[in-house]
Amino acid sequence: MPERTKPPTPSLETLRSEVSENNVTLPGKKEMRDRLLKVIRPEDRQAAEEQFIPLLLEHAGKSVRLDAVPAIIVQAVHTQLGEGENFRFYASQYFHLFVNALVDNPAQRERAYTFLQSALSG
Repeated sequence: MPERTKPPTPSLETLRSEVSENNVTLPGKKEMRDRLLKVIRPEDRQAAEEQFIPLLLEHAGKSVRLDAVPAIIVQAVHTQLGEGENFRFYASQYFHLFVNALVDNPAQRERAYTFLQSALSG
C-alpha cells in the first residue's frame, strides 16, 4: 500500500486571504443607517426605521460570512413585510440596493448578488 503523505500546511497569509474573501465587515451603525435611508423610498422610511433598519443594525460593524448578507436582508424584509406580493416586489426592486448599502467591495458585492439570487430562487 502506498504511503500516505500529509498535504502541505497552508500559510497564514493564504488562510487570511480565504477568510477575507469569504467575510465582509458591515458598516457601523450610523453609516449603515445613512446608507439604507438613501436607498429606501421616502414614503417607506418611517416604517423602515421602526422595524427593518433596526433588524439590520443588529449586524452593524460585524464581520459576517458573505453568504450571510442576503439572509440578513431577506430576514429583515420578511419580518417587515411578511410574504406575498409586497415581499416579491421588494425583492425584485430593492434587494440589490440593500446589498450595495452593506457591501463596499465590488467583487464581494457581485458574489453577494449571486448568493441573493440563489436564496430567492431556491
